Amino acid sequence: MGLEKIQNQHQLECLRKIEKALDNAEKRYNMSQAGLYPDQALTQVKTDLNKAWEFYLKPRS
Repeated sequence: MGLEKIQNQHQLECLRKIEKALDNAEKRYNMSQAGLYPDQALTQVKTDLNKAWEFYLKPRS
């Protein structure tokens, strides 16, 4: 039961990171539509989502 709780905590943290990345993506998309930082918006979204994915794949201790 303890291991299941740890896995669920890890999954919850992963979902939080993905949610944050998607929120940031929406903000950056809106900024790019307004003409602010259009070149960096998509690159940063990809970076944020990759970080969330890497965290998900990270071994749980």
